[in-house]
Amino acid sequence: MSSVIYNASMQQHAPVSIDADALPAINVKDVKLAHIIKVYPQYSALAETLASMVEPRRYLSVSVHVTNFQTSKRSCLDTGWHLDGKMNSDDPEQYALICFGPDGMRTMFHQHSFDSYAVKTPPSDMEGRRELFTHMLGHDLHDEGKGFEIGNGVPITYTTFDFHKGRIANTGCRVFIRVMSSNVIRHKALRRRY
Repeated sequence: MSSVIYNASMQQHAPVSIDADALPAINVKDVKLAHIIKVYPQYSALAETLASMVEPRRYLSVSVHVTNFQTSKRSCLDTGWHLDGKMNSDDPEQYALICFGPDGMRTMFHQHSFDSYAVKTPPSDMEGRRELFTHMLGHDLHDEGKGFEIGNGVPITYTTFDFHKGRIANTGCRVFIRVMSSNVIRHKALRRRY
């Protein structure tokens, strides 16, 4: 097995100033970049800026989640420390992410880097991954004391091997935009609701 350094690829970039309240409230996951730009041109500048921060790969997709949260709702499907993507050490997915919203609602990233052996076949189910990640990190996956929240409107780039977590949200609106570059994970069709 090859050695992988986790939490070593994160890079914060210069903050972006934009009126996030003027963006359409949409909820799409892993949609082809060109489709988002065509159907929702209001997102084109942000999506293209994020896309320029990752290496071009076979599939370039965008996820956008504009959510009005009530207190104690989850800002992510999994509020524990987790990894996105396939965990392929030879060809990890790359991501660029930006969040707009009040403190305590934006994505957190794990603050410590550590060297570990890559798992040849990572568990595909959520429970199996939770067990593996708890063992790897050596602490409770919901412990927010081990991370930092990205700033409002601050783009961050990372890879499959950078731990991050959703939050238990405060009341307010959050705009989450993520670009993924992958040779394996295909983008999905954009389905609009009229």
